This record gives sequence, C-alpha cells and structure tokens, in this order.
Amino acid sequence: MRKALLVFLLMIAAACYAKAEMPELRGYDSSLSQKYIYVTFGNYFTDGYGGYGPVLWRVLGPGIPGEDDVSTDGIGEDDNSLKSANEDVITPENEDVYCLMTEYIIDFHLYNEVRDTRDGEPLAYEDSELYRFCNETSLARDENGEPIGLLGWLFTPDERAVLMDMPGRGLVSPPSRKGELFRIDYGFLNEDFRECLNRQATGTYYAFDQGLKYIVDAWSWYFTTDRRRVGFRWIVGDNGHTSVAGADREGGVRLVCYPHMDQLTCIGGTGTKDDPYQLITLTAYRRSQKNEATASVRDMTRTLVQDMVFEVSRTQAAAKAREADAARAVAQANAEARARFARIQETERRSITRARIAVREALLDAADALRKAQATTSEATPSEPGFEASPDGMIFLTPQGAQP
Repeated sequence: MRKALLVFLLMIAAACYAKAEMPELRGYDSSLSQKYIYVTFGNYFTDGYGGYGPVLWRVLGPGIPGEDDVSTDGIGEDDNSLKSANEDVITPENEDVYCLMTEYIIDFHLYNEVRDTRDGEPLAYEDSELYRFCNETSLARDENGEPIGLLGWLFTPDERAVLMDMPGRGLVSPPSRKGELFRIDYGFLNEDFRECLNRQATGTYYAFDQGLKYIVDAWSWYFTTDRRRVGFRWIVGDNGHTSVAGADREGGVRLVCYPHMDQLTCIGGTGTKDDPYQLITLTAYRRSQKNEATASVRDMTRTLVQDMVFEVSRTQAAAKAREADAARAVAQANAEARARFARIQETERRSITRARIAVREALLDAADALRKAQATTSEATPSEPGFEASPDGMIFLTPQGAQP
C-alpha cells in the first residue's frame, strides 16, 4: 500500500513539473544545407473536404514590422527606394520577435471589389477587402458555407495575443516588399521583376480548391500589401519575381506574422521542413499541462481507489471464506459429536438389553433348576415359594402352584 502511494505521488510530481523547451531559433543562413528553420503554429484548412491542421511556417529571422516597412502609396516604376530595408529598431520589448512566413499559399481571395477607393483616392491595403478578410476573427460562414474571415480560423485568442500588430497590416497579412520580400538577410533578392526562388510558392489543397491556379509546374502567384500604381498591386510570380496585377483580382494568400517567441514553447520536432518545431503558446502549454496533470491525478486516483476497493473486497472475500470454513468445521464437529453420542447411546442400550436378557435367562435357569429339585423331593415336604418370569423379563416370587 505504501509503495503504491509513493508511486502515485511521484507520478503526480512528474506530471506537474514536466517542461517543454524552446529551441534556439535563427534566420536565413546561406552557408547551411538547411537554410531556413521551419515551425508549425496555428491551424488552418488543408483541403476542400473539411481537413484542418497545423500551418507550416518558414522562420525568416528576427525583426519587427516598422512604419517604414509598409508600402502603400507613392511607389513609382522607377522608384529604387526599396533597394535596402531600414534597420530594425530593436528594444527590450521586441528583441524576442521573429518574422514567420507561411511556406505555402494557404488561401485564395479577392483583393478588392474595385481597383481604387470609390472617392478616387489611392487604395491602401488596410482599406481593402483582403485586409478585412485576413484580420476577421469571426468563425462565421457566408451563405455558401465559406468562412467570412481567416484570422479566427488560423489562430486562437491565446495565439493572437502573442502576435505583434503590424502598422497598417494587422496581426497577419500578405508580405510587403520592403518589410519582408526585399530583405537580403531573409534570403530574398532586393530587386523587382527578377527571379528569386526563395520567394516562389505553391498552394495547399485547400487554396487550389478555392480557385488558385498553377502558373508553371506547381508554382502559383500571391499578393503583397504594396500598391504599384493606381489600380494595381505588386504580386510575387511563379518563379519568385515581383510583378503587377489589378487590385480587383483574386489571388493567392500567403501570410507573414511576427510572434513574440518568449511567449511560445516547443513541444516537438527538429526544425526541418519534414519535421518542424511544433510551437504553442505558453498559456496553452500550461493549460494542457494542468489538464494533463489533473487527468493523471484523476486516473491515478481512480486506479488507486480501484486497487484499494479490490484489496478490501479480496480481504472481505477471504474473511468470508474463512468464516465459511470455520462454520463447516463446527458443523462437521457437531455432526461427529452427535454421531458419537448416538453410538454411545446405542451401545449403552444394547448393553442394558443384553444385561436384562442375561439376568432373565439366569433367573429362568434358576427357576427351572428349582422346579426340577422340587420334583424330586417327597410329597410330604411343605410347599415352598417359586419363581416365575413375566413375558417382559420381570421375575416374580410366587408360592408353588400359584399363578403369577
């Protein structure tokens, strides 16, 4: 019993103090065979048949989305101001922030119903239909059964809480040229219209089911947040080059986000594309550990109680068996005693009967001998008393000649 209790307490301690460790992350490294680290974070639709699972992200590197990283208006055809991205302003509040980009195009959606705003002003990304779709947290669906928003399905409230808000872009958005796609330290080329294979992407089954098309082989194109000129947006083409498409078109949705890594932890994986680190929030991890510990305590308590009940039942059954054995032994002893007493009584009865018979026979013999003796005597001899035996063996002394 003490051993079971000790094991029980040790298992509770192990369940309560188990820890997950966050691996050391890095950005793009061209000197390594595995140039990027990969993680899963959040969940989204995987196919057109209700599939829903972890989203694969590429770790581009440490960095923050500053105001200057958001390109909306005023970028002309000959503007080379994006040849190099501004240096990140690192502070204690954001030194743990990393930029993640989905490895695949995860959806297909309209950029905006019209090419520019209705009042004729240039269309900023944050005024577009795509911005509203990407940052909608509702899990509602439209009349066709399609989700009206992306963010609510992609991240839980706990996961959204660890994301840095990108000015003019929200918690998640398509990549911007200056913010991500032109950063050499992220592994990208800092020029337009030129091939950059690190930027090319294909879609998930769900994205193709939503309308995404192959351009070359399995590669497709996706939106950026940037305005090229009135009515047109920058996009990334099949081989990773930047190009232009109308702002009223549908296109691929590939996302970036900036989580605080000190608020996440890793519960598995090795960081490769085939076996990515599995990231969850510390809040979710602690909740799961608490739930697991509670479930473990509940299961172990149930097992311990069941063992105790079984032990008590077995002890009671053994006691009842011993009582039954004792009762059978007493009954047997009583039966044997009664049998011995009956045999003794029978023996005594037979002895008394034999004694009576012997006395009767002796008296009869004596009476017979007396009669014979009397017969030989003279008739003048006075009469003397005699003996007679009754049928039940009793002997009576009677005068000679008298009837008993």
